[in-house]
Amino acid sequence: MKFITPLLVILLLFSCKRDQLVVTPPNSNPVPKIVYDSKILLYPNATNPYSKNYIISANSQFLVLNASSRWFGNDYVDVTHCWYNELLNENCSFTENQYIYGQTTAACENNGNVFCFDRGYQTSAIKRIQGCNFGGEVYVKDDKGSVFTDEINFLKLTQKGNLIVEFNKDSLYCMDILGSIKWRISSSGVKLSNLHDVCETASGDFLILGGSHTSASADDFCVTRLNKNGDVVWQKLYGGDLNDLPEQILYYNDQQIFLIGSSNSFGTNANNREYIIHVNADGAMFQQKTFGESLHSGMQCGKVYKDKLLISGYCNSDMNSKGQVFVKLLDQDLNILQHAESPTTSEHFTTSCALVNNSFAVCGNGFVMRFLLQY
Repeated sequence: MKFITPLLVILLLFSCKRDQLVVTPPNSNPVPKIVYDSKILLYPNATNPYSKNYIISANSQFLVLNASSRWFGNDYVDVTHCWYNELLNENCSFTENQYIYGQTTAACENNGNVFCFDRGYQTSAIKRIQGCNFGGEVYVKDDKGSVFTDEINFLKLTQKGNLIVEFNKDSLYCMDILGSIKWRISSSGVKLSNLHDVCETASGDFLILGGSHTSASADDFCVTRLNKNGDVVWQKLYGGDLNDLPEQILYYNDQQIFLIGSSNSFGTNANNREYIIHVNADGAMFQQKTFGESLHSGMQCGKVYKDKLLISGYCNSDMNSKGQVFVKLLDQDLNILQHAESPTTSEHFTTSCALVNNSFAVCGNGFVMRFLLQY
């Protein structure tokens, strides 16, 4: 008995310590702290940076398009695209000589496939990017007799690997990654004045996000659902009495679809407030919220991060000559879990953002800022 009693005491103490341990439920994700880390200038030596920068993540790297540009004589411009690693250290870059009106204006990625599009003087092309080079043209529109007859305005590679392309703001194409056309419809048929984003649902239908003029003085979010053949299933408007400007769709599943942008319709002295709407694949709205005060650019871009939403934009809450890039982490009930801002900056507006592991890169016109998600 002298040996049993101490053993029982030890076992009881050990069991008490185990009972005090906090075990995280298997389906919950801890909330990371968002920390501003660093900033790089994309064209510190450029003589004439004129085009909009765009960033994506691909193959565990960041790709920035139009990272620098300069005039070359009177007719041509060099446009440089750069690959950066997770720390925003440059890995390589490649430069293309284009006509003065040409620019590479967007990119998209899915399962290692990376595409961008070029607007030329009399041609438009979708190109594949492979490493530090172009890997060939997937689709080309060539109209020698007319300038910008078939200008590409929008390109998106969906979750299921379909390329959605808009030409001249009047024709919407669905292609495979080899450039074969699956369907084509008129953009006017879906009543979109400005196409911003496309996502593909679990069933293979397409949700098209754009702006729609509902009156002489107001725009609304306009979402159109197309089936696999490009036929309109439904179209719905969201917003208030004043201008509400859409930017992006964040798709988690058919019940968790989030539309982000800016709103002038809600709140006192509303001026491009951050605006987010939660809908399902049938267009039913669960809720909507606005954040921020005066002089915001709204929610410009975002990513689905685990079971949460990571969203960025530009704000000038102090109403001075400079502002900040902000990053918000929201849960799916649209509650703010974390908020961080960069130091003041003279650059305005966020254009796009990308995520590599716990590194969230926010791209603007001439800069990229890195925010860390720390646990």
